[in-house]
Amino acid sequence: MSKDKVVNMENRDNRDFIEKFLSRAPVRESTLTLGGTGPNGSSQIGHLDALGLDTLKQLKTINILSASAFAYFLYSAYLENKLKRDNYLNYDNNTRRLHQASFLRACIHFCRFGLPKKPLFRSENIRETIDMLFEDSFYKRPLSSFSPNLVFWAYCSNQQTNVPISPISHPDMTVWEVTSACVSIEFIHGRYSYLNHQFSDPIFSQNFCELRKRLLRNSSNHLYLNYKKTAVSKNVIFLQNQPIKMPLLDLIADFAMFSANIPNAKIKSTHEAILSMLDNSHSEASQLRSVLAKRKVHPRPPLIANG
Repeated sequence: MSKDKVVNMENRDNRDFIEKFLSRAPVRESTLTLGGTGPNGSSQIGHLDALGLDTLKQLKTINILSASAFAYFLYSAYLENKLKRDNYLNYDNNTRRLHQASFLRACIHFCRFGLPKKPLFRSENIRETIDMLFEDSFYKRPLSSFSPNLVFWAYCSNQQTNVPISPISHPDMTVWEVTSACVSIEFIHGRYSYLNHQFSDPIFSQNFCELRKRLLRNSSNHLYLNYKKTAVSKNVIFLQNQPIKMPLLDLIADFAMFSANIPNAKIKSTHEAILSMLDNSHSEASQLRSVLAKRKVHPRPPLIANG
């Protein structure tokens, strides 16, 4: 897959959808939902950068589901220079190595009737992956230090409901703990234990349809980033993470390749393209700010938003 297809935020149509979202209502009355990415957690970063950090902070709510937690924290870490760049570029290989992924092991695990009850990997592998990607000061950072409009969602099997995790409700949870709660799939990593909770990925929960309907009801202007489709309704703009014709098959392939220790060229290309795009975008922005500062002129944001 070519880099121009991987980094779909370069696509004019996608920027048009984002501009449409920003023009329909004041930013402070609008909602963004990061609705999951599968193993390719970087696939939403381009859209986040197109929105821009200032807009993200002003939004009424940012709902974050599943591996979109990786997308948000990866983008934040890059902006704060807390991303381990070499490890990020070699993410696919490093993550399979950390998990000791094996084709034989994956075959034995999944070639049974129904979904296996025991997880394929250790729960600790998620923390090791996060440690591999971020500087210590970032991956141990408490949620209270992030924007108060963030709401991460995780399914709690003890309560049998999807639980909102925010800087207000769970201020002491760290980046690695929040991510573990959001991305733990029971048959992949098992549940993540935190205090009296047993957390797992809400998309794989029995209550996900209810959660999705609840999120979509709560805003008159909503941008919903997802891996399935691009579509526009009265209140919601669904925007696909990447332009993929058979998204479900692609998602299954990503999981299968990771579990079976098969290199995934698409994920590697995504990471290379994302880092290049961010470097170019923020280098140009930095140079512009420097020039305008000398002229005492304030730069305009990349996308003009109401509110």
